Amino acid sequence: MLLRLHVYCTALPQAILESPDKQLSLNQIYHWFTKMFLYFRYNTTTWKNAVRHNLSLHRCFVRVERGKGAVWTVDETEFQKRKGQKFNRDHGLGCFSPYTFCPPQPSPRGANGDLLSRA
Repeated sequence: MLLRLHVYCTALPQAILESPDKQLSLNQIYHWFTKMFLYFRYNTTTWKNAVRHNLSLHRCFVRVERGKGAVWTVDETEFQKRKGQKFNRDHGLGCFSPYTFCPPQPSPRGANGDLLSRA
């Protein structure tokens, strides 16, 4: 789950900012994800909801209405503010820096190899 959250937070701005006009429709974002990540080609159940959720949740994504439909852009100021923030279980992802996550720590073991209590 955390890996997928990380992917949304780093890939969404990448998809938008790499586009020629720095804006994409929702369908263009979906297409970019399926083109870039094998996981999203074959696991279609919930990831589109997660993309929409992340676009709406984070202030750095701005929905711009146009004639028919809308496009999403990145607010560069908000993006830069959030870029270095770290993951926080209570407040979600600070998002947008692929280097903010700590690798899982090994379970502590005693001299005989038994797992130690974390209490």
